[in-house]
Order: sequence, then C-alpha cells, then structure tokens
Amino acid sequence: MEMDDLFISAYAPQERDDETRQLFHQTVLEMIHSVPKRTRVWLLGDFNGHVGFDVQSFAAGSYRCHVATNQNGLALVRTCEASGLLLANTYCGGGNT
Repeated sequence: MEMDDLFISAYAPQERDDETRQLFHQTVLEMIHSVPKRTRVWLLGDFNGHVGFDVQSFAAGSYRCHVATNQNGLALVRTCEASGLLLANTYCGGGNT
C-alpha cells in the first residue's frame, strides 16, 4: 500500500499554565487523528519537554537524556501514546545535533 507523509512542525507554549498546555496537546491530537490511516505523521518541534528515566512508556523508548521529567515531557509522552507515535530526541548531553 502506498503511504502519504504529513510533517507537522509545532512549538509548545512556554506558559506554565496547564490549561494552555492541555489545549495545545489536544489540538495536536485532533490533527493527527484527522488524517487517513495511510498517512505517516512526523511531529517535529520544540516541546520544551524533559523525559527522564522515571517515565515507563513505549513512546519514550529505553533511552532518555534527562534525569528529571517535567510537565511538558509528560504531556508530550501522553500525546505520543494516544497517537501511536514514538519519541526521538535531537538534543542530548551538551550540544545541538
């Protein structure tokens, strides 16, 4: 079966307001769930999230850079779990890649 690709570039809000964060991630989920099943979704961006070793999730995988998880990291993991997406990090341990 031929697949389509959809690239979404998103930048999470900087505010510490939980309502703003929830609205952002809900909007991302709605976009992802609105595309046909034949579409691969690539979600790219700066989510201001730290995913530490304390998160047990298929979305986060086994390698995580941060020791502590923040609320943006948890929100991102939940969004990926709800969408069947996997997390990958392009910044880890002292420099941009």
